[in-house]
Amino acid sequence: DADADEEPPKPRSWLIPGVVIFLFAGALILGGTLMLGGALLSGTSPVTSAPTPAAAPPPAQSPAAATMAASTPEATPAPPAAAAGGGMTFVSAAPDTAKITVSCDGVEVSGPTSVGLGAASAQKCSVKVMLEDRTRLFSEVTPVEAGTYRCFEGGSKDCVR
Repeated sequence: DADADEEPPKPRSWLIPGVVIFLFAGALILGGTLMLGGALLSGTSPVTSAPTPAAAPPPAQSPAAATMAASTPEATPAPPAAAAGGGMTFVSAAPDTAKITVSCDGVEVSGPTSVGLGAASAQKCSVKVMLEDRTRLFSEVTPVEAGTYRCFEGGSKDCVR
């Protein structure tokens, strides 16, 4: 019997092809992650190839945000229109203010040194100011009525009407 001397066929091993596939998939994932991360850090998007428009249309505002529109003129520290029209104005008196953000009853507005809110009152307003050196100041005002609030004046931690 010549057939009896032959060895039976060995089962095929998937170990080597499995390792190769695993390493290839890992390299693809790592490469894609590095490419996407690098693009995000550099400010470009690898996903879109169309040029971005020069000016995007302004986003639609909710009715609450429309009544609490921010007023952020660079030259005037306090926009008089909001306070004169029965609204609220928040002005950062802290030196070297980079940005002021005010959130009243869930609606948030930001500006360079002041913000105007069209609402006549609010239950609670949170005021956050970021200075040029990235230091953050925080204050809460409750309840809030129409008028101008000066915040962080003379090193204070409060907003005073």
